[in-house]
Amino acid sequence: MKAGVTAAHTALCVEDAEISAEGVKCKYLGKAENTHTIMEAIKIHNTNMAALVEKEDYAEGTLRRFKVLKSMLKNISHSNIKQATSTSAI
Repeated sequence: MKAGVTAAHTALCVEDAEISAEGVKCKYLGKAENTHTIMEAIKIHNTNMAALVEKEDYAEGTLRRFKVLKSMLKNISHSNIKQATSTSAI
């Protein structure tokens, strides 16, 4: 087992991937590591941040700015998709 874990770690190093316990475990077990899109990551972040705002660890304005970020990224991605589909129709 130790050799397998070492081999998984070495493979991640060769791939120049981020080294984490979860990454080594997934590589060892032959599973894909959990990944998120940027929008999923922002959603998770905002949910966690909302809980911290409730506990008064963060200001509500900080959370509001992250919500604006999410909205702006959503608009940009929709704009890019719309533009890509209109140019491919030509």
